[in-house]
Amino acid sequence: MPVLTGYGSFADTDEEVVSATVSRRVISGERSMLIWWYLKPGGQVPAATYPQERMAWVLRGVVDFRMGDDAQVCVPGGVVVVPPGTEREFGCAGEAEVVELVSPPQPDLLA
Repeated sequence: MPVLTGYGSFADTDEEVVSATVSRRVISGERSMLIWWYLKPGGQVPAATYPQERMAWVLRGVVDFRMGDDAQVCVPGGVVVVPPGTEREFGCAGEAEVVELVSPPQPDLLA
């Protein structure tokens, strides 16, 4: 995936199917990255720990979010800030959309 400079659109990026219930679109700049997650009913983004700071913003649906040992139910408009090195996972019973800001960009998603 190329690094974007200037203007762009998520509609112009390929949707990557992560699992039967999870897909995402990714846009990256030089110093930050946006991941737009689409979760179908029962969708789950598995637990992972990253060296980047991550901010998740729930756009649609009710999302069960876990950051470290803390779990919260997040509704549209809810924001979660995950410090570097902290495990996080999220999922939903219904459909949901979550936008995640990652800084610096996650190298494996740039390939």
